[in-house]
Amino acid sequence: MQTPWWVPVLAFAGVVVAAAIGGLAGVFGHVLTQRRTDRRESERWQRERAERREQWEREDRARWHVERRALYGQAVAAVDQWGRGATPWNLKPEHLNALSPAVIEALAAAGVVAGLEASIQLTRLHNCVIAVCSGAEAAAAAPESSLVAEIAGEGARLVRARLMDVVRADLDIEPAPSQRTLGIERQMRKYRDHLRQAEENGAPLEWSTVTNFYLEVFLGPNEEPINGAP
Repeated sequence: MQTPWWVPVLAFAGVVVAAAIGGLAGVFGHVLTQRRTDRRESERWQRERAERREQWEREDRARWHVERRALYGQAVAAVDQWGRGATPWNLKPEHLNALSPAVIEALAAAGVVAGLEASIQLTRLHNCVIAVCSGAEAAAAAPESSLVAEIAGEGARLVRARLMDVVRADLDIEPAPSQRTLGIERQMRKYRDHLRQAEENGAPLEWSTVTNFYLEVFLGPNEEPINGAP
């Protein structure tokens, strides 16, 4: 009996279909494998990028911390040299005026890398340095009862004490203010109370307006309490 003609055709078609299905399965499998590989590579790349970013941030923070400490060190050195030996009895206005630009420059440089609160305090110290220099010049002409010399001398000490407070607080060494700062501020508050009492008694001290101006620079307005005081 002769085989019908359509049997070989059907068999050949089956082979073709099977080959096609096998080929599509192979392609699909390759695509699926490739997608999984690509996804793993993408996740690995994202993970490595995040790790590199964290490393860069750590390095930046470390460099910033080193730079900040260096600039604070320069500011402290400049203030020490500027205020060395400055007392109510030995203000040396020429010395203070000559070195004040270096102090102001060092404070400004430290303010660039300092935290927000520290930067505000450094700006305030800038004003205090100017007040000390001005007070030292005024003390030469002011009468002893004006207290200008005493306030300028204490002001020079206060600049140094407050700068150290800023450094310690901004570098997370210890909170501010220190007992040294509070002690100087208490002494200045006594000068303010002395002037106020004299005015209330109807016998204002000479140069009281000038003296009160310097006290306001160092302590703030009359209503402002001493930092850290209850």
